Amino acid sequence: MLPRMRTLSRRRAATAAASVALLGAAGGLGLVRAAAGARQPSGRGAASTAAATGGRNASSSAETTSIGQQPGTEAPAGDPPRVASIHRFPVKSCGGEQVAAVQCRRLQPLPGDRRYMWVDAEHKFITQRPREPRQGNGGLGVPAMATIHASYQPNGALRLAAPPHPQYFGLEPLELPPPPPPTKLSVSASASAIRRMTCTLFSGEAKVTEEHASAGQWFSTFSGVGGVQLVRSDESATTLGDDWRESRTAFQSAAFPGEEASAREIPLDDGGTILLVSSAALEELNAKLTEKSMPTVSMERFRPNFVVEGVAAHAEDDWLELQLGEVRFRVERPCTRCSTVLVDQASGKPDDVNWLSKVLARYRLSRADPKYGGFDGQGTKFGVYITPLNSVCTNGLF
Repeated sequence: MLPRMRTLSRRRAATAAASVALLGAAGGLGLVRAAAGARQPSGRGAASTAAATGGRNASSSAETTSIGQQPGTEAPAGDPPRVASIHRFPVKSCGGEQVAAVQCRRLQPLPGDRRYMWVDAEHKFITQRPREPRQGNGGLGVPAMATIHASYQPNGALRLAAPPHPQYFGLEPLELPPPPPPTKLSVSASASAIRRMTCTLFSGEAKVTEEHASAGQWFSTFSGVGGVQLVRSDESATTLGDDWRESRTAFQSAAFPGEEASAREIPLDDGGTILLVSSAALEELNAKLTEKSMPTVSMERFRPNFVVEGVAAHAEDDWLELQLGEVRFRVERPCTRCSTVLVDQASGKPDDVNWLSKVLARYRLSRADPKYGGFDGQGTKFGVYITPLNSVCTNGLF
């Protein structure tokens, strides 16, 4: 029998706050696995999954409940809550890969997620979303890049592959060597050849290193956009002073007092750490779309890292903490959706009519929620960002 994931409801916020402090001393690595037999979302890059690891309550002072279960009530009948699938996206705005398991580190982003990014000749980031002038970034929108399959090879190399479409016949997959270990970067014989630079990412400046020119040429052939470079997040940049998103630094200082000096890696994401979405949330959305005789959508549009099933739609809205396998997480804030959801991830084409946002806004548009300490904003919410609190493995996997 699969062990259940656990959460702390925000209704127990006072008790949960004490739990955070108790969990704060733990460290090391932990493993999250997708459950064997879990319903898998459609899409490329699917991988076989292994049995979910068990978890124990690391705090005796805080009452815990199974995911989706209110304190003092019985768990709902049916399949137990579990991780349905795990996803990571090596290159920002490109298609990603589904993995069976992932190691998590305390306060750190998902390993390998959103570590690469395309930039134009002016060093402004390139995104798949239709251009949004309100962002003030002047970034170029290339929706078709959603169809590029980015994945990691066993040796850590990055592989880029165009979709099997006549338009891209002759564009062979490209494999880039893995980056040198950060500890050896300063003394490596090739260190002088590594070009560090800054690029515009939304309203901030991100520290990156430039990848081989062949990667930019590959994307230019794919997209027809000239002067493109592939960059990687600078391994030497940390939240101690290099984070382009001030809101993330402020959240971490507020959520983890006393640990402001802890160095945390900076992925090239939109400001959240790890994205979690319940599968029932998508089912509810598709039911509403069907009622209006509109086409349904897949989970790929929402680009989550963790998909959980066996819980009510948007149950994650009320969680303060949760446990996936042996790894405990703190909920940062809801994910306010951008126009990426308007791009069909399989075809790389934006919707002709903005029907999806209109349906979502009817029941998911909300103002900033003060319970997130000022780190939430107004908008259409779908899923939540989470941060690893502690990482403990007791199953002999390490």
